[in-house]
Amino acid sequence: MKILFKAYRFNLPSIFKRYLMEHFSYFKLSKETRSMIINYSSKNRTFKNLHKKTGYILCTGPSINHTNFTSLTDGIKISVSHFYNCSHCDDIRPDYHIIAPNHQPFAFDHYDRYLRGISKWDWDFTCLFGYSPYNYSFVRYVNSFGQPQFPFVIYKTDLNHFRTPDSYLLSRAWDFTKTIPPSSTVLISAIQWAVFIGCRKIILLGCDHDYLQSIHKNETPHFYEANLGHDDTPHLRNINTEKWFNILANRWACYRNIDLYCKNRDIKILNATPNSSLDVFESITI
Repeated sequence: MKILFKAYRFNLPSIFKRYLMEHFSYFKLSKETRSMIINYSSKNRTFKNLHKKTGYILCTGPSINHTNFTSLTDGIKISVSHFYNCSHCDDIRPDYHIIAPNHQPFAFDHYDRYLRGISKWDWDFTCLFGYSPYNYSFVRYVNSFGQPQFPFVIYKTDLNHFRTPDSYLLSRAWDFTKTIPPSSTVLISAIQWAVFIGCRKIILLGCDHDYLQSIHKNETPHFYEANLGHDDTPHLRNINTEKWFNILANRWACYRNIDLYCKNRDIKILNATPNSSLDVFESITI
């Protein structure tokens, strides 16, 4: 082991150093923690191809405040992040809610806010928590503060296995019983989940992506007031313009390959968000 870390410090190219750091950040976890991740990931098998209905993915763009939700009654509703702030939640009653893996600079208070919002729901739903090795991951949160008082599962992401947009062309990248790519937006994980549970038609709502209208990264607009979510501004300000453009180009390449993967399997992804800047998926009006 000492030889390995000497190699890490002095001899290996940066790409391999990054791999070792990420690889061992997982295996340095306790046996109990690793078992918990594997156990919850394996439970996802019960959801595979469970639904044959239209899937509606409910994101948090400003257009949500002007969306007509009456047509969602016969579909599977998948909400994300802080969608619980939506005033129509009691009528919509999402079937699934997805929370992406925690990352810098966010800490455990990130989950405190999520759980306070979601715990108010009084209908049957399942929450998905993403996991990646991080000091303030959901698994560490559960180990420190206990489990949420509602049904949940965990899905594992891993940069070691999936590094490029081409990853989304691989069937194994869509298997929630194993490991999926670490998506740059929770929308991507929501689309993957919709495909995993059997939806053949997926309709996107609240996917404005209007942060493209400014290169200054001062805010990420949502349908709710900033104090009801998490402040992304400090995180975004640490990203210079060149890196930001690269992030967006990579994100759009991921969207393109996701659309291609689904089209090759006769799965339709339709964007029903009015005036959306996300131009990869076919646009419709509902």
